[in-house]
Amino acid sequence: MLTHYQILDISEDATASEIKAAYKRQALKFHPDRNQGDPVMEELFKELNAAHQVLSNPYTRYRYDMTLKYGSFELPPKPTSPPPPHYYRRPRDPIFKRPSLTSKENLKGTLYAFLFAFVVGVLIKIGIWATEYYKAVEKEKMLTERRYTFANAQNAYKNGELKESLLMIDGMGMFFESERDMSEYKDMLLSNILIRANKCMEEKRYSRAIALYNILNDFPIGNTLNIMLNKAEANKQLQNYQQAIQIYQQLYMAGYNTTSFYVEMGDLYEMGFKDFESALNYYQQASNMATAEYEANYGKAYPILINAEMIPKYHFELFMKLANAYYMTGNYEKSLKSTEWTKEIWPDSTMNYIISGKCHLAMNKENFACADFKIARKLDPVFDSPLVCAK
Repeated sequence: MLTHYQILDISEDATASEIKAAYKRQALKFHPDRNQGDPVMEELFKELNAAHQVLSNPYTRYRYDMTLKYGSFELPPKPTSPPPPHYYRRPRDPIFKRPSLTSKENLKGTLYAFLFAFVVGVLIKIGIWATEYYKAVEKEKMLTERRYTFANAQNAYKNGELKESLLMIDGMGMFFESERDMSEYKDMLLSNILIRANKCMEEKRYSRAIALYNILNDFPIGNTLNIMLNKAEANKQLQNYQQAIQIYQQLYMAGYNTTSFYVEMGDLYEMGFKDFESALNYYQQASNMATAEYEANYGKAYPILINAEMIPKYHFELFMKLANAYYMTGNYEKSLKSTEWTKEIWPDSTMNYIISGKCHLAMNKENFACADFKIARKLDPVFDSPLVCAK
């Protein structure tokens, strides 16, 4: 009887690919369709298929080889999946069973719980009361100390120590409802210091006015526009020009941007430092703001429509300062142009003709200068002409 290897015409050491190739080759040779249904070929084809099925599977081939070699062979059973791992289980704790209580024991436990809760509540109440009492004692002590401070502040005020009095009462901070009199006293003190400072300004005691105004620096009332302007004016009168400029700069940073601001700044640079270039810059800005105001109110034809009664009085000073600043910086033509209009608005102003005459004199136009100086002398007999002019 032929073995499966002999049927496939291969050796017993044939590889899987050789087995597959031999089967295809033999199948083409013995296939019934190619042999007109020859029963012998059909039987051989069946043996070929059986041989291929056995040898193409490694497991059945191994079993077949063992049978050829030893005649009979039983393969060990296929390994099964390993048994599940054994986990250690902790033995359960015995189930706790609540001991049954008698009604007497239950009542006793309830009474103990109530007593405990009552004691805890009493202790809490005592603690709250003790805390409130301590707070009340401390508050009373603090109020007594504040009253003592208030009395000292009043004594300082009576002795004329305004700053010390205000510092003491302000150091107390916010006032309690029971301290309304202290709050009112503080307002009175601030108001009184302000009144005294304003009175010193009226009396031209500028140093004392500045000292009083400075006491109010740390309070809102001390940074109002009027007080800042008064401080600047007081410093200007005391020739503390740099301090006055600093105050005006603070006002400018706070939004104070008016015609009078530029006039004052120019005046400070002119009077304090003889810096006519800086002064001219401020006067020009003031002039631009003034003319813009004229145009807004009277239109572009304002030069021929307005008169002195329609213009704020300090605008005369502005235009005179502007003309003089032009003269001092050598801008004689601009100075003359500036005085041409102001002569029409303020024809009785000596300063107009004095500045105009100086400009003509600087430009070597003595005839025009003499004409201006004559009018100035006529308006103000005290005026001493710098030029000898024929009568």
